Amino acid sequence: TLAISDRGSGVDPASLTVTVDGNQADASYDATTGKATVALVAPSVGTHQLSVTVADFQESKNMESVPGILPNTTTFAASFTVG
Repeated sequence: TLAISDRGSGVDPASLTVTVDGNQADASYDATTGKATVALVAPSVGTHQLSVTVADFQESKNMESVPGILPNTTTFAASFTVG
């Protein structure tokens, strides 16, 4: 479970993508709690790589050709170990 928030336009749940060891994983976002849940089915013993990418509702309105506009998409990466 991961906490995800955006104080501006809000987290766009449709933009949530999660990979584990480079493979897409099922994930869902609950706007009420601000938490994303990643479904892992019997991960193997060892160290794994998690990558989460999510955008806010403003992302689709950005004009990427204009300098100085900050992207509204972020990526979180971490490793975790299953013993």
